[in-house]
Amino acid sequence: RGALVGDLPDVHLSLGGEVTRIDELLGHDDSGRWLVIRDDDKPWLIDSRSGERTDLSPLAPDLRSDELFELAHRSFAFDAQGTRLLVLSHPGKHRYEAHLLTLPSRSDARLDLTKARKIQLPPGEVWRAELAPDGSWLVLHALLKHADRPTNLQWPAPPRTEPLRRCHGAFKHAGAWAQRGGQITALLASTRDPNPRPTPGFVMPVGDGWLRRERNGRLMLVRGSTQKQVASERCGARVLHGDPTRELFLISCEH
Repeated sequence: RGALVGDLPDVHLSLGGEVTRIDELLGHDDSGRWLVIRDDDKPWLIDSRSGERTDLSPLAPDLRSDELFELAHRSFAFDAQGTRLLVLSHPGKHRYEAHLLTLPSRSDARLDLTKARKIQLPPGEVWRAELAPDGSWLVLHALLKHADRPTNLQWPAPPRTEPLRRCHGAFKHAGAWAQRGGQITALLASTRDPNPRPTPGFVMPVGDGWLRRERNGRLMLVRGSTQKQVASERCGARVLHGDPTRELFLISCEH
């Protein structure tokens, strides 16, 4: 794909017939109504319907990015309907918090940041925050700090050093950062009662449940205290694509 050379390109936002220069696009929901941008080194949430801007600085978002530029920004996550926004903040060394916002459905309603739900996270490094497409689960990919033993707290991909996140094409490609950094633990919580807990074997959220891979390779659908086998140990399934809403999965078997 080639590396960018020459002068750094400007980033422009076209909204309502007006084109303005911004520092960076940090995220957007699937509908395109909601955008998060960095402008004058401040994070702004923009409602493209009304043009209303909300300064997210009071939540102190962690604006650091990593070299996995084909993924969304690590600190901002929307659900598919554009009804929720998860914001990751970094108040101190090995300390993180998450803030869950319910976005207004009406264009004339203003967003009140004081009503954001603050979610305390265990000590360590949080690499990436995500929301399930239907907004039912939040997932935080973290490197947990253990007081009784040394811990590698380096992200799987190094922090970005370039001023801008690089552009990428429509087709994904293999990353250069596979198997680097420390051990990632998925912290999972329902958005109704956000109390993130380590979830060994987590694969992806599915409706009111989630997929778990056991150590022997068996794939299970977990709902509360019940589990249902999706693929056997013999298959050693890998999920190529999932439709969490309809609970349909495209998997490959190793055997």
